[in-house]
Amino acid sequence: MDILVKQKNITTDYAYELDLEIKKSRAVTIGSFWFMVHKLWQAREYRIWAILGYDSWEAYLAQPEIDFAPETVRKYISNYTTISKAINNGTD
Repeated sequence: MDILVKQKNITTDYAYELDLEIKKSRAVTIGSFWFMVHKLWQAREYRIWAILGYDSWEAYLAQPEIDFAPETVRKYISNYTTISKAINNGTD
């Protein structure tokens, strides 16, 4: 298991919970879009795909309930982190 997972004390139960939240968020309105992106960011950072038994991040994203191209998710997460930094720094 990855050192980040150990440091964050990510449990299998948490991984399944996060996975379910991502799947539920996949088909919601734009108001919940950033919530879903945040959960995807967590899933990537904590490597929940490995905890859940997927061979790769790409395989995790390919699930029918998620079905995102890795490049699309990378762009979403990049925008999310840019916006989060701006909010936390009090900038526009």
